[in-house]
Amino acid sequence: AYPINDVPGNCTRFLLLRRGNRGSQGPLASLAFSLHANQPGALLEALSCFARRRLNMSRIESRPSKRELGEYIFFVDLELGDAVADLDAALEELRPFCEHLALFGAYPLTNLATEEAD
Repeated sequence: AYPINDVPGNCTRFLLLRRGNRGSQGPLASLAFSLHANQPGALLEALSCFARRRLNMSRIESRPSKRELGEYIFFVDLELGDAVADLDAALEELRPFCEHLALFGAYPLTNLATEEAD
């Protein structure tokens, strides 16, 4: 069904989910967390663990937790390069601020060539 998108330049990202151990190698990583406290500066303090290790945050998205008004879950994508050890250290520093913390894994960036239907 070409063209399926209605906005030029728009693209869709796909994820491959599987059972087993999460990967910790790759130039990108995804995680989610919620904070203990909903107070001024709490998110800034939590995210600073990535900045101190020069891990670039390429995406942050907040969604209501649906447990309590004003409580959010933050979804973050990081660009790691070769900094897997820095990711581990950043997560250990982040953990005390978090009610919940989940690392979805690290993974390679794959660019697929677009094929246009003739």
